[in-house]
Amino acid sequence: MMSKVVVYKVKLYNIVTDEAIISSRMATREGAEIMGGKILEETATEMDASQLVVGEQWTPRGFQCSRGFQTQVNA
Repeated sequence: MMSKVVVYKVKLYNIVTDEAIISSRMATREGAEIMGGKILEETATEMDASQLVVGEQWTPRGFQCSRGFQTQVNA
């Protein structure tokens, strides 16, 4: 059985534009903390841990949730 994790969209500060942006990656709570970002609670999504970047707490850049694999988590 594959392990599941909950990931979130992450709001980050972009030093170049001096604006808040939404990361193109999704991250676990721990991953968002490492990234220096703030999770958006309403975006909680359960997914298979194998979809994270190996050894990291976030998805690859440009990650899109695919149907049938992730399940939206309602808080």
